[in-house]
This record gives sequence, structure tokens and C-alpha cells, in this order.
Amino acid sequence: MMNIQSTKRLLTIIALLIVIASCTSTPSHFDQKLDESGKPQWVVQGTQTSKSQLGRSFLGVGVAQTNGEFSRQASAANQRAKEELERMVERFIEVVSRDYLASGSAQPSGYRENEAALQVIEMTDIVIPNAKIMEHWVDHDDDKIFAIAEIDYPQVVSLLSSSSKVNPGFKSYLQSSGEQVFDRIARQH
Repeated sequence: MMNIQSTKRLLTIIALLIVIASCTSTPSHFDQKLDESGKPQWVVQGTQTSKSQLGRSFLGVGVAQTNGEFSRQASAANQRAKEELERMVERFIEVVSRDYLASGSAQPSGYRENEAALQVIEMTDIVIPNAKIMEHWVDHDDDKIFAIAEIDYPQVVSLLSSSSKVNPGFKSYLQSSGEQVFDRIARQH
């Protein structure tokens, strides 16, 4: 049996580990609260843009049947979450591109409509490898595993702004008007 001194020491170590773990965890932009059925809000809400006190973020939610093989099916859910995230980021870049073309500033900088479609794919390919899988949740009733992928808005802007593949005029437009486009897309969800 442990004596009181050993118990106190053990509890102190556990408390320190909990404090260290809470300090090192990455803050997330998605709602982690559970709904009345016990599902996390991010599972219920699905793929979306998020604007919270932490800032703006793109979120992709993927799902796969568990079939008793957690690790392989977690990988499938991760892949689907990143595919959903890719669609969300691609949509954002398409809207920024359309707005940039409509502004009249695109033509002088060499950004034309026929090039814009190719640029959207290239820009999305720059962003998505930097997305992170933030969390998993297993629905034991339906034998499904959910994954959420996230990339925050400032990181998207930074990646695109630092890439030599992105049109300089588009970069400038993204930096000046991207937040308004993000907010417009977020309101549509």
C-alpha cells in the first residue's frame, strides 16, 4: 500500500502532466461540445467554414464504416475529411478568383479567366498538404468513425502569398479582400 506521502507525490505528478498536456494542445476552431444525442457538434455540423473568437478556419468532416478495423478505417475517414476540406478551400479560391476578375484589376496583371481555373487547382494543391486531422469520433451505434481536418485562414493566405506559382495580383487581392469573401461564404452555411 502507498503511504500518504507517496500518494501526494503521485497526485502532484499527475496534476503536472495534465497541466502540461493542456498547455501543449492545439486550440481548435470547431465546436467540441456534445449535442443531446452525445455527438460532437462538429460531427452534426459537418464540413464548413468557421469564424470564432480563435479566428477563421476551414473544416472538413469525413466518415467511414468501422467494420472492426479502426486504424484502416480511421485512415479512410481522414482521407475523406481532407477531400471535404479540399472542396471547401477550392470553393473559397474560386470565389476570390471570380471577384478578382470582376474587379477589373485582373486583366492588367495577366490573370485571365481561362487561367483562373488552372490556378484554382494549383492553389488548392499548395494548401491542402498543410491541413491537419484534429480529432476522431466513433459512433458505436452506427459503426462509423468521423474525422475532422482543419486549416486556418491565415495559413491559407500565407501559403498562397508565399508561393511563386500564384499570380502577384491575385495575392494582393486575396490579402485585401479575402476575409470579406470568407465571411460571405461562412454566412451561406
